[in-house]
Amino acid sequence: MTITTQDLIATIRSQHQSDSLPPQSFSFDAFDNEELRCLLEVAEIKDFSTGEPVIKLSDDSTDLYILVQGQVSIIVPITQERTKTLTLGPGGVVGEVAFLDGESRSADVIAASPCSVIRISRESAHKFGTIYPNASVRLYQQLSTILALRLRRLDLFDATEIARDEERKALALELHDETMAELTALTMELAILGLGADLDQELQVELKDARDRLKQTNIRLREIVKGVYPAELISLGLVKAFTSYLDNLTLHRISNPTPISISLEVAGFGATRLPEEIEADLFRLLQQSITNVIQHALASTVRVGLDWQASELGFEVTDDGVGFDVSNPKNDLRNGHFGLANIRNRIERHGGTVTINSAQREGTTVSGRIPIVGRPDEPSESRNLAFTLKTDNT
Repeated sequence: MTITTQDLIATIRSQHQSDSLPPQSFSFDAFDNEELRCLLEVAEIKDFSTGEPVIKLSDDSTDLYILVQGQVSIIVPITQERTKTLTLGPGGVVGEVAFLDGESRSADVIAASPCSVIRISRESAHKFGTIYPNASVRLYQQLSTILALRLRRLDLFDATEIARDEERKALALELHDETMAELTALTMELAILGLGADLDQELQVELKDARDRLKQTNIRLREIVKGVYPAELISLGLVKAFTSYLDNLTLHRISNPTPISISLEVAGFGATRLPEEIEADLFRLLQQSITNVIQHALASTVRVGLDWQASELGFEVTDDGVGFDVSNPKNDLRNGHFGLANIRNRIERHGGTVTINSAQREGTTVSGRIPIVGRPDEPSESRNLAFTLKTDNT
């Protein structure tokens, strides 16, 4: 469907009234007809049929898209198997983050119905600004408002995640301190009963079987608790919780061509603990990094470093595996490295920075820093620990 500039202006005026637009939509009410005509002339009007890609995750473009007619579906990869889909109608804005920061795309956008969009490149936005500078300011103000609304939603999501972590922590404590303790006590009682001299052979066998089943249940429950929220993280802190996690990994076989040697170098940790939220997010970061190495890197050595200094905490996880192309956005979420986006989110919400360096056949390094304030002590001791993950073949 081809639409003229005059018809498009009429369509925009009829469909894009501020009072009829959903939240986080772009309104053209801030522009008069001449400003709008200029914007449409320096931009590009694109038509898409149902199912046609508007933006691909692999695109290296930074264009902004404003939906005029029809609907689009935004498909955001969450994990390797799961995606989240959001549908936008007239007034919907997509591609604004890449347009503003020049970084790679983070989602696929597909036409959910026949649709028309206004595609604005950085160059056309600059040209529009030289002709109508005031209108250009209003354009960027609207984009800023849309981003602010989305950031508020992300802040609410963060608050929800913190509440969930608290619930996980409470559940883990209850399972660890009550349910698992009761299972252990019951196992001991059955063992005592099995010592009775007047019990026949068949009953002793049944008691032993019941005791063995309880032991296995306790072991499985312990693994579940570690997955929900490690009890060591609550009571002992980050370093001991992560050490326990690595110790537990050494008890299991991994699918890897060679054993994996993990070195853990810790400096600056003492009696003072990190804030709970930072401990939890750092633990998840380290856990996700090790998981990525085991599942995808084909590495033989991994070095983990934690260095808590006076005003910041530095971390680094380096492996000698196959690596991957960091510049390809698909690698971040779809080709086995979907946890990397989660790693960034966990660190950046504490005001920290994280860098992921990798190249094919050159390994991967995840490193970063988190600012820490108000620390009463600065321990100077350091610790070096070693762990070996055995393979199915050793």
